[in-house]
Amino acid sequence: MRRKLLISFIVLLVFSIGFTSFIYAQDGEKVPTQTIMTATPEYDQARYESTYLIRDSLEKLGVDIDVEPMDLKVILSKIKPEPWDYDAYVKGWGSTVERIDPHFFMYNLLHSDEARHNGSNRQGHSNPEYDKLVDKAESTMDPKLRQEYLYKAQEVLVDDVGVFPIYYEDKYQAYNKNRLANVEVQGGIGIINYENFTDMEIISGENTLKIAHRRDLDLLNPLSSTLYVDRQIFDLIYDYLARLDNTNEPIPSAAKDWEVEDDTTVAVTLKEDLKFHDGEPLTAEDVKFTFDYGKEYGFGSLDSYVQPVKEVEVIDDTTLKFHLNKPTGYFISGTLVSIPILPKHIWEDVIEREDLDTPHDWPNSNPIGSGPYTFDHWRSGEEISLLKFDDFHTPANIDRILQIPFANPDAVIGALETGTVDIVNPELNAMQIRQVKTMEKIELVRTLGIGFTFIGYNQRRLPWSDVEFRKAVAHVIDVEEITNTVYEDYATPAGAGKIISFSNEYWHNPNLSEYETSLDKAKDVLKEAGYTWDENGKLHYPN
Repeated sequence: MRRKLLISFIVLLVFSIGFTSFIYAQDGEKVPTQTIMTATPEYDQARYESTYLIRDSLEKLGVDIDVEPMDLKVILSKIKPEPWDYDAYVKGWGSTVERIDPHFFMYNLLHSDEARHNGSNRQGHSNPEYDKLVDKAESTMDPKLRQEYLYKAQEVLVDDVGVFPIYYEDKYQAYNKNRLANVEVQGGIGIINYENFTDMEIISGENTLKIAHRRDLDLLNPLSSTLYVDRQIFDLIYDYLARLDNTNEPIPSAAKDWEVEDDTTVAVTLKEDLKFHDGEPLTAEDVKFTFDYGKEYGFGSLDSYVQPVKEVEVIDDTTLKFHLNKPTGYFISGTLVSIPILPKHIWEDVIEREDLDTPHDWPNSNPIGSGPYTFDHWRSGEEISLLKFDDFHTPANIDRILQIPFANPDAVIGALETGTVDIVNPELNAMQIRQVKTMEKIELVRTLGIGFTFIGYNQRRLPWSDVEFRKAVAHVIDVEEITNTVYEDYATPAGAGKIISFSNEYWHNPNLSEYETSLDKAKDVLKEAGYTWDENGKLHYPN
């Protein structure tokens, strides 16, 4: 028996040594060419240009860089699922309401629990100290204590360069002031917000709001979507228990009110006579079904807002209680405003369909919700049309919303000037801003967004798995120069680890350290870590 155990141990040891050699086969070798994926110039000129400036910075370290512009869907297909075969990418996170609460950026994007197949932590960031702080923040209902934990977590994130935001996307948005009235700005979000779509009025011409967007929808299934362009449409088709007002405070929507009974129990009362677009009543059973459904099948990028719910208890048609697994600091400002209410009478049939492996595969080509607008039609590449829902609890003033995708960003400005569209979503680039400033009938609105453009890197493999390499990178990427070159003064520089925007005042740690832009400091970091350079100036891994 002992002989067998000894042989097994030796085999395991040999295998382990072989496996370790495989992982570190690069020891002493030249750091291979790194490929950075980015947007095409047609989709996002600023992001495209930023990537080439990042390339120039990294090559100063002696690393060869290839830049590959490609469609966003292709980038997502490489960074979301296993085997995560990529080096780095430049991408942006837009400003949407569920991202105002820090849970989205600090947990979803960087907690190791999300570093899984199709998880939100696509970089594979893993830091036990960071995870511990975020877990503590997630598990308290005390906002001040939660802020304290998240401040410390942001400091850890800066120190390990867990992510590299380049600039916060100041949202320059434009609308036709001769056509639209009661246009309000939501902090961190701008003018493309829920309250505007219900309160805004058209004061001349046809009562149809025409929106220009730089990309088309991806899909209509709220369980599967990860793009903000889809989410903005879902916000109008579906209702939520709560919404965020223009000051980013949670206010009732489908809910009449709520009460935190204790750290793990929240009672919610629904408004009376709520209806889905097909006329069926919306009751507490639909809310329970939505959360039960999400817990069983997953809710895509919003999944972490569902999982804290242990059980939804239905008291009667308009009353229910959420029992949480543990105290959850983001439940009101995150969960209640992020999960669209699904009609049970429709979605329960989807589970039984034999032609679908999962409800995520259902196209939901005629979505039925209970929001302020009903789905009319979607012609891919041309337009999506929504119609006012008269039975909504707070009916909108606009009869129809027509969103039109523009493959060419320059065509958006022409459409705005000629009146073909009334409002631009999302934001404008520097050249477009200068053009809009010359148009008398167009109002330009600037909002410091909560979203940001960043370079993401695969921390599951070298060289990005080495924190010293990441620190060296932080010393050579000049966010001020990139921002000024690409956006002039139309965006706000960010920096290594600074994932919470200045505009999110309560949650942004104002005392974070910065990496001085210095090639000498970058090389000193690498030298101390054992990196070397060959006669051609190319960087080599430590021996």
